[in-house]
Formats: sequence, C-alpha cells, structure tokens
Amino acid sequence: MKENLINLEIQKIVTLYKNQNFKKALFEAKLIKSKYQQLENSNFYFNLVGLINLAIKDWENSIYFFNKAIQSDPKILDPYFNLGIAYYDTGELMKSLNFFLKVYKSSNDKKSKFAIIKLLSHINPINHLNENLIDINDKIQKIDTKINLNKKIEDKFISDIIKKCNVEAQKIDNLEFNEDQVFRRNEVDLNCERHKRIFFKYNTIPKFCFSCIKIVIYLENPFDLIKLVLFFDQFKNLSFFNRKCMIGKRQSFRGYIYFDSIESAKKLSKEITPVIEVLLGKKFKHEIKRGCSEFAVKYPNYKDINYDMTYPSEWSNNEEKSDNDNFKDGVPVTRNTHKSLSGLTLSDFLIFNKWLNY
Repeated sequence: MKENLINLEIQKIVTLYKNQNFKKALFEAKLIKSKYQQLENSNFYFNLVGLINLAIKDWENSIYFFNKAIQSDPKILDPYFNLGIAYYDTGELMKSLNFFLKVYKSSNDKKSKFAIIKLLSHINPINHLNENLIDINDKIQKIDTKINLNKKIEDKFISDIIKKCNVEAQKIDNLEFNEDQVFRRNEVDLNCERHKRIFFKYNTIPKFCFSCIKIVIYLENPFDLIKLVLFFDQFKNLSFFNRKCMIGKRQSFRGYIYFDSIESAKKLSKEITPVIEVLLGKKFKHEIKRGCSEFAVKYPNYKDINYDMTYPSEWSNNEEKSDNDNFKDGVPVTRNTHKSLSGLTLSDFLIFNKWLNY
C-alpha cells in the first residue's frame, strides 16, 4: 500500500518535471523525501531530483544528487550520463567525457555516442586515443583543410577532404548522428534556450534579443556550404563571434554569424563579403537581420534592422516570471562554454555526410 502511495507521488513529480514546472517539482520532491525514509536508497528518486536541479541550472546540487543515485545503485547508467551533461554545462569537459565514455563502453548506446562526438568538437584528448571515437576524431583533426583566402576553393578539394574523413569514419559502426548544424563557437553562451522559452510561453521577445544581430549567407549547394565552414573555421576575425552552417527548409543552404550590434555586423560584412566571393568564385546573397526567425513570424518588423522596434517595458514582467520558474534564484545563469576546435572534427564530417545525402 505504501509503495503505491510513493509511486503516485513520484509520478506527480515526474509530471511536474515534464511540464517544466521545476520549482514546484523540487518542492514536492523535498516533501516526499521527508515522508518516506525508503527513498534514501532510491536511485530513481535521486536521479530525478538531480534532473530537476539540472533543469534550473543548479549544477552543484544536480551533481550531488546524481552521485547519490550512483551510490544507491552503481549499476544503473542514467546518473552517469547525467553527470556528463552537468560537467559539460560547467565547462569541466574531461570529467564530462569520462562519464559519457563509461556509459558508452557499458551500453554502446546512441545517446552517449552522440554526446561524445559532440564533446570532441571542443577537446581532442590524445591521452584517450585507445578509445575508438577519440582516435577517429584525432585522425580527422589531422587532415589538412587549410585554404588560401585569396584563391577559389575547388570542388575537388572538398571531395578529397570528404574521402579522407570517410576512410577514418568507416571504423565506427555507422554514420548516424543527431546533429545537422555545424557550429563554430566562441566562449559566450547566448542563453538562447532561455530566450525561446520566454517567447513560446508568453509571445514576447526578451530584451536581450533586441541586440542580437546576424549576418545570413545564402548559398546554392552543400559543397559551397562546406567551403563556408572552412572559411568560418580559418578566418581569424570571426573567432570572436558564434557562427553556424546548416540546411534549412526547402533545401536552403545557409550560414549565420551572430553579433551584439548592427554596427559590428555591417563592419564585418564589408570585410568578409569579398573574401567569400573569391573562395566561392561567384557572388552570393546575404543580409543583416535581427535574431531568431521565429520571433519575426509573430512580429514581422523585428527582423528589419532599419525598423526602430523598441522593447515594451511591460514585457519585462514575463521575463521575471519565467526566470523565477526556471532558475534556482530567479536570476538567469549561463553555461561555461568552450571554443570550438579549429580544423575538422568527427562531428563536422558526420554532418557534412548528412548534407551531401539530402
């Protein structure tokens, strides 16, 4: 009878967590713990509380509860994987890697495999080269992808790179991957997860996003997109900015560079446009816009940098409500991010492979 009551209360917490009612879920979790002593040995309970703390970016407590879950039952792998996420968020990437590797070697599951590949776009731990994924990533890192910024990049150069990567990547079981965008990151977390959460819940754009500016580059084919990745990787003045390449709807090949001011975007646009034209051997369409395209669907004038769209002061109430619900102390915090590695990685190649097979 008591077991049924515990299960019902646990499921209530799970539902609150899934509905992103994190503060309420945490309150209920503390309450149930005070009522049922047997939860002291519950791997599921401790892992769940760890996940709730992870969701509100209370990494210290999330790590504590995931470790408690492991102490209660070391054979269950979920808390190890979740520790990998927590340490990734705090920027302790070697610790993160070790937990993902433990799960992958124990289960060979996709989730941990993909997490390791993603992590290897930030670190190349050569002391772990006995691990297959790390060895493959290291060999791809050593492939010469250097471009001459004053000369057109020939398609054959891209084909040769792909062939060399493919030789190494054939050593893994398949080329499946859960990412389809190639990022080159600086060390600033833009906290886009927070901003989109506010928008989708309240239909209002966060104040931060009014100063989020992007250059959008439109290309014609996946080979040009890969050439843009190499440019994004090697043009030194871009290292200060977050940038990405992706295939959008209706097979639109696009590159994005993100800025905190219109002036910075305009200045860099003038600098990079002639270089990209040389590398591609042709002109290309590009434009400067504000932030996320989802926002412009609701507010069409938002994307137009020439339109003086001001931030309504009453929208700040929605930001406060959301932050109180989703952060430990109601104050937004960001992950400790690492810059992307220069050169290609296994992650890059697997995404290229997707692009070429679209």
